[in-house]
Amino acid sequence: MNSQHFDLIRVTIFRVFRRVSVLLYFWILFAPLLQAAEPAFIRESIRARGMGNAFTAAANDEMLLFYNPAALRSVYYN
Repeated sequence: MNSQHFDLIRVTIFRVFRRVSVLLYFWILFAPLLQAAEPAFIRESIRARGMGNAFTAAANDEMLLFYNPAALRSVYYN
């Protein structure tokens, strides 16, 4: 094996290492943002947001199951 072959191997390893490093950098950079994102399908109640999300005891609207599922037994339908 000559030195050109070793240079080619060294350059290839460096390129792979650089690509993996860039991917790892972006993964570390964006992972906290992805974990902090809210699911798009869960919406807060306007009333609950106005109360600072302290809505567990007062939940009596359509968001009852989201804030306090145990309060479902207190719902009356006519």
